[in-house]
Amino acid sequence: MTLRSGPQVGLRAADLFAAMSARDRARVQESLASLNEVVERPINAKIAALLDDPAAARAELRHALDNSAGEPEFTVFTIATWAAYYDDSAMAIEALRGVQNRRLIGGLIWTPLMRDVRRTPAFKGLMSEAGFVAYWRESHWNEFCQPVGDPDFACK
Repeated sequence: MTLRSGPQVGLRAADLFAAMSARDRARVQESLASLNEVVERPINAKIAALLDDPAAARAELRHALDNSAGEPEFTVFTIATWAAYYDDSAMAIEALRGVQNRRLIGGLIWTPLMRDVRRTPAFKGLMSEAGFVAYWRESHWNEFCQPVGDPDFACK
């Protein structure tokens, strides 16, 4: 399969995120198939076969994350996305720590899919490590995270 880029990939990925956020299993399957038509991500193919088996999907994600050294950032980003879908906030955060591209992180963490992830102490650590908290304190906070005293903050 040829790897394509551009609006087709972005739009299809956005549709998949929306379906995942809505927990709409049928739409997730449809969107995943549509995305797989334009971009090949082996982890997506593996998870597509495990959509109805959360325990097996999480095990596959763990295996993929544990063996992700040298993989493209999008692979780790995809693992974080699926981990959030399967309610594994700890794995999602662990995967996001492996993503250096702050735009990728910023594009994912504010989606509804990541709502539960944002509420964890580990998320606060990730935001501090990635430099977001320092930026917010110097410029302005966003609609999702607000200061709660110094140096604490809370996210929704």
